Parts: sequence; structure tokens; C-alpha cells
Amino acid sequence: MNIEIVPFEYFGVNDHWYGDVHIRLIAWKARYQCGDIVLVDHDESEKLDWQLKLLFKIKWH
Repeated sequence: MNIEIVPFEYFGVNDHWYGDVHIRLIAWKARYQCGDIVLVDHDESEKLDWQLKLLFKIKWH
């Protein structure tokens, strides 16, 4: 997305397990500042597979 936001308050955590891989999503409430908001469908399996493969390549420290 090509938008600007200002986070202002912690919202919550959501944990996901993909086999041995643990992904923790940390959510914040934010105020929209500017930019174009575009709806993106992240549920398409091909896109999800590609995104997960990319995440597994990152060296997390």
C-alpha cells in the first residue's frame, strides 16, 4: 500500500502456526494521513504460498 498512517494505540496480537513456523501479527490502531487505499485480496492461495515462501527466506534475528 502506498499510504501514510500514524499509529496511536496497541490493539492486539494474533498468532499463526504454519508447521514449525510461528508468525505473530501485532495490531495497532492508526490514523490515516494520506495516500490511495487499495483493496487487496490476500486469501488467494497462490499469493499466500508466494508470501510464505518469501517470509521463510528472511533471516530473523
